[in-house]
Amino acid sequence: MEAAKERTDLGFFVVGAEIVENEWHKGEILVEKKGLTRPKYSFWHDNKEFATLCWYRSRLGGYDAKDFHLDLEITSMGRVITAKDKMSNLSSIKSKSLSQSNTKLSIQLSNGDNFTIKQNTLKAGKYKYSLAVTKTHYIHHLAKFQFNLQKTNSHTIACIDVEPIMRWEAEHFHHLMALVMGRIAFLQEHSKA
Repeated sequence: MEAAKERTDLGFFVVGAEIVENEWHKGEILVEKKGLTRPKYSFWHDNKEFATLCWYRSRLGGYDAKDFHLDLEITSMGRVITAKDKMSNLSSIKSKSLSQSNTKLSIQLSNGDNFTIKQNTLKAGKYKYSLAVTKTHYIHHLAKFQFNLQKTNSHTIACIDVEPIMRWEAEHFHHLMALVMGRIAFLQEHSKA
């Protein structure tokens, strides 16, 4: 029983007789940006890069992690960002507004799972905004993305706090990282701040 619990904590789950591993990272993740015209966003956990988000053109990009790829597309006005996997399944993050004041967003994954995101303005600390990702039946958020909109000299443009409860949603970890960070990247590039 203890071995099964350890596997669950590491992001394993059983499908029939097959054990499927999902890579997810608990704790603090830093996102660094490199480049101006075609920026690349690197996701770092424990001083190791585990994923990248790149823009090929202004509204087309990709998210890559170990044995995982998503094609990203931003619709006009940036209110919808879609992610397509290798089987052409679509997931999306939607917003009714690009306003920065207490906006609610929603994520719908291709398998029908839905997540909600609450955007808040922070009063103190290094970052001015946060996006907290949760699901209907959870009391606590799964991950919190903190970021600024104004351009700075720092390469670190966002900090993500991933809660231990994310292990129950490990299969969705990379989808959530790609969609939410895609939203943040779009906001930063189109901010007038």
